[in-house]
Amino acid sequence: MSASSRSGARRLLLLCVLCLQACASSPASTPAAHAADAGADSSRDAKPADVYRIPPTWTGAAPVFLGPSDDAIALAIDGAYVYWQTPGGSVYASSLGVSPGVSGTLLSSLVGSSSVTLEALTAANGIAVFLAGGNAIASVAYASPTNTTTLYEGTPGSLGAIATDGSQVYFVESLTTDGGASTTGVYSCPLTGPCSSPALLYSNPGGDVALGPMFVAAGEVYFVEVDFDDANGGRLLAVSTTGGTAVAPLTLCGSDRFESGIPALAVAGGFAYFTSEEDSNSIYQCATDGSAVNPTRYIEDYAPYGLATDGTLLYWTNYVPVTGTVATCAIGATCTAPSTVASNVDAPYAIAANAMSVFWTTPETVYRADR
Repeated sequence: MSASSRSGARRLLLLCVLCLQACASSPASTPAAHAADAGADSSRDAKPADVYRIPPTWTGAAPVFLGPSDDAIALAIDGAYVYWQTPGGSVYASSLGVSPGVSGTLLSSLVGSSSVTLEALTAANGIAVFLAGGNAIASVAYASPTNTTTLYEGTPGSLGAIATDGSQVYFVESLTTDGGASTTGVYSCPLTGPCSSPALLYSNPGGDVALGPMFVAAGEVYFVEVDFDDANGGRLLAVSTTGGTAVAPLTLCGSDRFESGIPALAVAGGFAYFTSEEDSNSIYQCATDGSAVNPTRYIEDYAPYGLATDGTLLYWTNYVPVTGTVATCAIGATCTAPSTVASNVDAPYAIAANAMSVFWTTPETVYRADR
């Protein structure tokens, strides 16, 4: 295979992972379908369960069945509610204090992105924000179920990862001019919208560039950039939520590992953590001050995929059928004492956390475990 062919193949894989292009799919009904919707390989090279020693059970409460998930793909949390989105796009929510086993409230049945991923839903202040229809960002308030508003509308297949800090929504958009030139950038719009002129925070005018996933913390937007025309592969970058394009982004670290696809990103305590399709047995980290040249391994585990943090602990799902686990460890450069939140979980996928609880999805259920 020629170098250009290899570059094209890598780009196609990553674009599916980052949801930068619409990928036709049907609602999932099996654990493997999660991987298809997210652009992941359902045959990820998970470490065999019989050779992996599952860490001790954590000191928190046992998991409880929160409610049916209808095969939830994306999961988000704010101060009062936990939200999830199905492959077809419907968005549900449940109060953080609701009794276990109660079905979530349907907020919107507006058709979502045709490739719902971990990066397709975010939430703050009682408002869920999600990719809808393949070319729009929609929002709906828990207080007004079914009253969905279009926050921002792009061109078909142009929108990617989204995140929020409670006042702004940040997203990736790829634009192509009539002359064929393309620009991929990070933009922001007010959470309450609608927004016709988003603020540009960062752009790369290259024609073979992918951005995402994305995480917002402490006034910075963190995201992965892959330039398929660059032999160095990709970078983990940070830009100010208010700095604009006049301020150069901070490079946290660089690696050709980014080209294979980064399913999830989380930032806390001076470190940015990510999972990798190239090494599906590890979580990696880079210092947020840019002092690292290359990422280093935070922990080697069963099959890390989704990530979440409450600012003190990092949580992750080990995404495999039947024998999956949900695990946690203290924030730091490395994890020396992980704990098991739940074991023998069938394909745990998306995950979200706050200081009180951690939530995760399986093909049929949303679970909660209290600290």
